[in-house]
Amino acid sequence: VKILAKEDKEKKTGIKNNLTDLSNQVEKPSKAKKYILDKFAIHKEAFYLQERYKDQGKVIYSLLEEYSKQAATFPIAVNSYMILNSVFLVPKESITNFKEKFQNIKADHKEFAFLLSGPWPPYSFVDFHIEKTQEAKDSRKDTLCLS
Repeated sequence: VKILAKEDKEKKTGIKNNLTDLSNQVEKPSKAKKYILDKFAIHKEAFYLQERYKDQGKVIYSLLEEYSKQAATFPIAVNSYMILNSVFLVPKESITNFKEKFQNIKADHKEFAFLLSGPWPPYSFVDFHIEKTQEAKDSRKDTLCLS
């Protein structure tokens, strides 16, 4: 499940106007400076939307998690409109309830764009990391640990 905040046209206009004022203060702003300021405006808006909606993303995650056997979230890029990037392992007997809950949440939150995909082949929720044990350090080998 991925959830993206839709553009906030009012906030975007405010950010753009502030940056336009800044651009006008720069003597003879070049195309490159205008380009950078436009990119910065997009970044500022995305950051604003992520901060504004991060709690709602957590609430939606917890509502959907109730229907799953396991769930996980993944990091979100700072300059994206995404507020939730998650996966859910849903038992076959809970798929209908999960999808109904998802549709209800989607209907209640028109300010977001939702993406639900799956079912996918079995997915591993195991967290892999490499650790150096003393034995591994002595033998110069890495040890794979599963959490």
